[in-house]
Amino acid sequence: MPIAGVVISVHPEDIGQAARQLTAIAGLEIQGHDDQGHIVAVLETASLQAMEKLVDSLNALPPVLNVGLTYINTEEDGMDTSVPDIPFKGARRT
Repeated sequence: MPIAGVVISVHPEDIGQAARQLTAIAGLEIQGHDDQGHIVAVLETASLQAMEKLVDSLNALPPVLNVGLTYINTEEDGMDTSVPDIPFKGARRT
């Protein structure tokens, strides 16, 4: 289940309208905003494809100027996250 942190940029005068629109979107939680038109949000979707669609839909909203990705965790259920045992030249096994 991908989780992403994003900064959604809007014109400062549109922050109220944008926040109202964004709070109605499933999978999006607003964490805060500043007076310059930056809205910090967390996105959570079922798949990477759903994350891409969500970001595309956010970019299509009239007050949104840009959606900037600041963090993403893409571990999926069942994904092998183990680190392979790769010997390095000159390394000694202990």
